[in-house]
Amino acid sequence: MATGEQLTYADIYNENPEVLDEDPEFLLDLFQDAVNKCKETGQPVTLKNVFYQTKVALFAMDRQEYHQHYPLVLSLTEPSIEILRWFPPLAEKLRIEFDLKPLWEYVVPSVTLAFNIHLWNSAHNIIESVPELAKRLKAKEEKPPMTLLDYGDERGLVAVIIDEESGVVIKRTLHDGEESIAKKVAGIVGPEVIESNNNWIVEKFIGGIAAEELAIEHPDIVGAAFGVALRKTHFLDLAYLDRFDRRHLLIDPKTNKVSLVDWSSAKENGNQFEDIRNAVATMKKWFASDQQYLLVALKNFRTTYRGL
Repeated sequence: MATGEQLTYADIYNENPEVLDEDPEFLLDLFQDAVNKCKETGQPVTLKNVFYQTKVALFAMDRQEYHQHYPLVLSLTEPSIEILRWFPPLAEKLRIEFDLKPLWEYVVPSVTLAFNIHLWNSAHNIIESVPELAKRLKAKEEKPPMTLLDYGDERGLVAVIIDEESGVVIKRTLHDGEESIAKKVAGIVGPEVIESNNNWIVEKFIGGIAAEELAIEHPDIVGAAFGVALRKTHFLDLAYLDRFDRRHLLIDPKTNKVSLVDWSSAKENGNQFEDIRNAVATMKKWFASDQQYLLVALKNFRTTYRGL
């Protein structure tokens, strides 16, 4: 399946290609042993526990057998498209708890959303926790696409839903204070928050032009964007304390409004000088080949940060 190709209900349940060149009987016996091991050790027969016991069994094989089944080890380490295609019938036979939420009722998930079953279910649960959003999406005959923007052990989930009305970003929070900061900067220098709690945030998607895209020809705009963003941030008694590349600093070409995204590192009454130091270092990197452009950027940064 090509990158960016969308995954549908039919892809998951109606297609059962041979996966990993594994013998179906071998897979059935392997997972049956894993289920039995869970019961023997008093562990619930959940997907996570069964996969763990299966990997233990594979690791215990001799070197030749292990290498023969190595693709299966990788697939179990990060439940992926193949798992979604062939595992549900197996789980049903062995009575393994396997819950795949009907995310397709709200969106057309990008293939990236299926990199992890728990990621898929998390996206579904968050949508259902925002009744107005869920109702609007469910009513659509043509579902909007949902694409994974970021995924890591810490954040867990950042995904965007884009349709003709408006885009929203769904993300897990990294810490308890992230929600309060997101609300504090919402609409001022950060995305507007639609719904949130300590575990997740649903916010309006900010498109715009990333500051690094303007660095080649517009040092004045880049410097001013840094100045405006940090002046607003510091006026709220916050320090951003994150990188300014990776499309974190955005400019709306229609309104010229400047916004920062990803406030997970921000702190109340944090070290604001660190923000200034990071901004200057970023501009020095972007304009390393043109000293004159760097001076223009720094001048505009100083002017707009001071509000002159």
